[in-house]
Amino acid sequence: MPYVNVPNDLSKIKTKIAFNLTKRQLICFGGAALVGVPVYLLSRSSIGSTGAMFLMLAVMLPAFMLAMYERYGYYKDDVTAITLKGIEGLAKIQEIMNTLRDQAPQEIGAYKVTAIRDYKKDTVTDLATGKVTPTGLPASNVLYYEMTDGACGTEPKVKFYLGVKGTSLADADQKSADLSKAVHAMIDKML
Repeated sequence: MPYVNVPNDLSKIKTKIAFNLTKRQLICFGGAALVGVPVYLLSRSSIGSTGAMFLMLAVMLPAFMLAMYERYGYYKDDVTAITLKGIEGLAKIQEIMNTLRDQAPQEIGAYKVTAIRDYKKDTVTDLATGKVTPTGLPASNVLYYEMTDGACGTEPKVKFYLGVKGTSLADADQKSADLSKAVHAMIDKML
């Protein structure tokens, strides 16, 4: 029997006005058309149809991006590194990696870890079910934590790649900063 999924948070549902688009998307696309079409019509006689088309697309692209970000969210990636020098630093890096591998965090900051990919062991562990599957990738001293709202990976240089998704650019920036602080706090305990 067919059914319709009802989301838990009904506040995130946007009213579709026309063509399955929200009010903001219609405004963005309409504004893009109001600016882009005259640019095309006015410039095609001087730079040709192909050039005018590319110019029109370049002028319309920012409005299209604003409309898409509302639908798919604002993604932000960041990299933070902890550098330790000398033989002692290399040993400490290995100790940190072993600690993260053997005593994997259940949460980092405000984000719950949902799965752990260990490329050295060739495993992907779903923390909710305990199911372990192979990564299928070459062995490498890399850990990757999948989280409820972001992702964090580490490599032998103890470099952390952070990825978050926000509802706006400011929200994504804040989530990225919070996650970065949480990662540093977690590693500072190991140093």
